[in-house]
Amino acid sequence: MDSEFFLFWGRRWRKLKKVLLFAGTTEGRELIEGLAGAEISLLACVVSEYGKKLLPSAENLQVRVGRMDRIQIAALLTEEKFDFVVDATHPYATEATANLSVACREADIPYYRVIREASNMEGCILVPSLEEAAAFLEVQKGNALLTVGSKELEIFTAVKDYQDRFYVRVLPAVSSLEKCKALGFSGRHILAMQGPFSAQFNEALLKELQCCWLVTKDSGLEGGFPEKQMGALAAGAQIIVVSRPIEAGMSVKALLELLRKEASL
Repeated sequence: MDSEFFLFWGRRWRKLKKVLLFAGTTEGRELIEGLAGAEISLLACVVSEYGKKLLPSAENLQVRVGRMDRIQIAALLTEEKFDFVVDATHPYATEATANLSVACREADIPYYRVIREASNMEGCILVPSLEEAAAFLEVQKGNALLTVGSKELEIFTAVKDYQDRFYVRVLPAVSSLEKCKALGFSGRHILAMQGPFSAQFNEALLKELQCCWLVTKDSGLEGGFPEKQMGALAAGAQIIVVSRPIEAGMSVKALLELLRKEASL
């Protein structure tokens, strides 16, 4: 009997509930911390080794690194026979969420999506996509700080003089730096750093780089959106926000309560 999946309770062995968590966000880390003492066997999936380093440690935790498509997710669900799947991927990771949702439905495994509370968009310029953000900046003047990650930065290379006007703030991962350089960003235009960042830091950075635009996604309270908003206002910069996809789900608090209750059954 594998002690990782069984717990001695009184005079009998009880099989632990198995939870598959797709992490990589603040919510993922909070869930791991909240379930550290629960009678649950937890497998967390992250995209990179860098993401793995950000996860807290726990005795009931195993970590899997690497991207997975729908077929690979389905194979994992069949092989491991999880009791629950939790989707704590980024609010804008629509493809990952779609793959997880479909795979769980086909495997008849309960699926829970963690969502963030929407932000106050007063004073922001809202656009439906990164393409629209780039098109808007094309007809504007002035420098811009891009805080949308490295994955879709290529969209902004279509803007004239992007190498001179745009500064990119990305995670300090080798893959992110290589992506930025491959797209033509260089020198002080690449800011590799790990948040969270204070409003004062964002203000100082925008002023130092003489940016009158800040492009971001609605990452919510957990992703430091209010600090970006306040920093931009204090620096006299305008904030451009790519609207978040509308979806249903649960808060971290509500999901922790549900999983702890299930673990005790």
